[in-house]
Amino acid sequence: MDGLLQEIRLGGLVALDKGWQDDLGCDRTGSSLSYWCRRAKYSVVFRPEVGEALPAAANMALRMQEGSLLLVEEDVRLPQWLEAVAIPFASGELIDVVRSLEQDPLRYTAAHEAQQGALDDLPRADQMLESLFSYADSIAGGPVRPLGRSAVKVVLYGWFGAQNFGDDLLLELVHARVREHYPSAEVLVIGADPHQIRVQHGLEATEPHQKHRICEWLDGAAALIYCGGLMFDDPLGQTAGEAELAFDPWIDPAGQAAICSLARMYDVPTYFLGIGGGPMDTPAMQRYAKLMSAVGAHFLTRDQNTSDLLLAAGADPGQVGSYADLSFGAKRYVDRHVAFLDSEEAWRWLKAQGRPYLVVSLRSCHRNPPDLASRVAQALDGVCERRDMSVLYLPLDADDVGIQRQAFDLMEHKERAYLIGQRPTVETILGYISSSSATLSMRLHCSLLHMVLGRPAVGLNYNDKIEAQFTTIGQEGRLLSLDASAKDMSALLIDALDASESFADEVAGVMAQQQALVDAEFCELFAAIDKVVTKRSNSAITQSKTYCYPRSVSLTEQELGCARSEVQRLQAQVASLERERDAAVCEVAAVRASTSYRLGNIMVRPISALKRRLLRKG
Repeated sequence: MDGLLQEIRLGGLVALDKGWQDDLGCDRTGSSLSYWCRRAKYSVVFRPEVGEALPAAANMALRMQEGSLLLVEEDVRLPQWLEAVAIPFASGELIDVVRSLEQDPLRYTAAHEAQQGALDDLPRADQMLESLFSYADSIAGGPVRPLGRSAVKVVLYGWFGAQNFGDDLLLELVHARVREHYPSAEVLVIGADPHQIRVQHGLEATEPHQKHRICEWLDGAAALIYCGGLMFDDPLGQTAGEAELAFDPWIDPAGQAAICSLARMYDVPTYFLGIGGGPMDTPAMQRYAKLMSAVGAHFLTRDQNTSDLLLAAGADPGQVGSYADLSFGAKRYVDRHVAFLDSEEAWRWLKAQGRPYLVVSLRSCHRNPPDLASRVAQALDGVCERRDMSVLYLPLDADDVGIQRQAFDLMEHKERAYLIGQRPTVETILGYISSSSATLSMRLHCSLLHMVLGRPAVGLNYNDKIEAQFTTIGQEGRLLSLDASAKDMSALLIDALDASESFADEVAGVMAQQQALVDAEFCELFAAIDKVVTKRSNSAITQSKTYCYPRSVSLTEQELGCARSEVQRLQAQVASLERERDAAVCEVAAVRASTSYRLGNIMVRPISALKRRLLRKG
């Protein structure tokens, strides 16, 4: 392989496995293997060593579809259709095979067309389904179901599958409302952990950097929906900021802007549904928000604070509206999906205690003061001393367990507290929240759900979104700073527990208003989806498929361009040599015409004549 690359180079576009880097002398272009593979002229598959896996046939077919010519070492077992078109080479003959293809463009073109033809001849998924349904129809004696795509396809984007309760709850809420309005809808998810999304929510999912697949999903989608508290500065502190758009953006604001741009390319309306934001202080974050607005995103924010931040960043006022957090519409969902807790160890412990209990939900955050766990422990000890209460440490994120364990270990009244050591399921968390008397929480959706279900919440304010939501409900008096004393925490908790029975009536009016705003959010979203579906169903124009990574210039044109560049380089080199020659001739002529040259010539002639005579005599 090293010899091939040293000899041919292939225009410098070379992608190699990272494990080869210490064994090859050639320079490698780029660091992203998948990126450069999409631009490779050749894809070479070697016979695997013992214990190594051979690339899947689908992977080889993808390389061919992206334009590569597939070369496979002899004795590699391939499917029959692929073996018929793959170009074989024997061990040690790779250089000769590639050299012959490079020197014979007609042979290369014929091989490339044969491989593309084999791809075109492969059976498609719709053909297979057609056969299956035809067979089912023949058995049933009539049509079983129509063949075709679902009437509505929506794509959801968020911090889903990362074991964060708030985001997973939002996914469930949006999914439930979409399916309620469009029973046959196809719901696809862009999230943090596709495996967890499939297992926990039963939805097909991918990660934000899988742009090729996301483009397939967006092609024909009726909406791209963002939900959660995604728009804030913190992630940019761990990235290159604005430049992230030029790299491989993931779930942070750069990734959101990139997917927004792709949605615009496919004419898919984008809605930030119940989105929360802030802080948004950095220029990079503000430019991302402005970019997303410029490509048509609509921001249905959960509070006025987020709307103000977006408008200050330059978002179009016509695309920004203030509504409510989606969890304000969660009561009906909670009633239907709350888990039966009798098999839960923590629930059996709480039942054995025979007391009301207080839910504690802390989170690990870089803004936490070093003594936060100690002050929380003291505050809870104060509550236990003054009220007949139990304490349940309920982690709403996998990362919350550590700080909750610290607070638990520092309590004097550990016998009155129970620590859950791992994040429970969404349904189990809903069960614990629905039966508690109050909460001390840093997690926003723990506080909101308590209040939605008629239980007071004491919040610890670590982010703009917390203050905005407590202010919306008129509960800013129960919001404490992270530096609040244990005495103040304990006093507010006692007050909240005393108001537990009357709290639902106290906030009933506000909750009704917020519920109406959530319904209005979904109405606006569904109106946009209906408009897209109607427009597409009435359109007789079939749009051509758009590929994520098209070659705007063919390989032949690229090679011709390289050849022309080489000709220009050689012409410039010839012109330079001619100038050097002309300069040398002029210099020789000048020397010949000089007095010193003539005098030297006169002096040398007698000596040269004497030398010739002596040589003849000798």
